[in-house]
Amino acid sequence: MHLSFNADARIELDDARQHYAKIEADLARDFLSEIEKAIHKIKANPFAWPPYSRSTRRYLLSRFPYHVIYYMRSDDIVIVAVAHAKRDPSYWLTRIDEPQP
Repeated sequence: MHLSFNADARIELDDARQHYAKIEADLARDFLSEIEKAIHKIKANPFAWPPYSRSTRRYLLSRFPYHVIYYMRSDDIVIVAVAHAKRDPSYWLTRIDEPQP
């Protein structure tokens, strides 16, 4: 199964990484490590996480206050947001209808 990021989700991931890097380099590495684990788990079993909104599913990171929000398209998994838990939960909804790279 192929996994891709929406361009805005990729920016969110990089912004979060930069935020943690300003605090401590190890924290940024830990954040990316947890994202990589999330991606691995999502790819291995994309239906393991409950439906969320507009045909999406949500993986909650355990150490960091972020959600990985994704949906299935054919045999692809598309990550539409790497969303901070305190952010408006619907800001990314329009990304589902956007063409994906």
